[in-house]
Amino acid sequence: MSSESHPKPTLGFMIALALASTAGLTVEFYSFVIYGYAATLAFPKIFFPRLPEVVAIVIGFLTFAAGFPARVLGAFVFGHLGDKISRTFAFFWDLVLVGIGSTLIAVLPGYNVIGYWGAVLLTISRFIQGLGLGGEFGGATALLAEFAEY
Repeated sequence: MSSESHPKPTLGFMIALALASTAGLTVEFYSFVIYGYAATLAFPKIFFPRLPEVVAIVIGFLTFAAGFPARVLGAFVFGHLGDKISRTFAFFWDLVLVGIGSTLIAVLPGYNVIGYWGAVLLTISRFIQGLGLGGEFGGATALLAEFAEY
């Protein structure tokens, strides 16, 4: 349990907290999952245009896979930070990392501009996004659980 102390929340606050956490996680997971569609439909043409289509799709899915081990690492790192510093501190930085990763993915130039470095940066951005998402799920759940005891 965290050492943070919270004032006794009202019912309206609890409902708002639950809705905000649910909405935030929904948007973050949507962003995480929509990447799978982009890995099939867009990334082969944007980041791997000189490769055969099947190979480009497989490599696109490998960049998709980079987010999954990052989620595990993010859960460990941000879970520890949430326990040692504060859950709100960890949750804030989870959101920042997901935002940075998602923004980088959105603005990355393709193969025609920076060659295969675009794919490398795409994978790094996906890893950053996964780090944040891994910590966010546990952080949101822990915050809700702390308030649920009231």
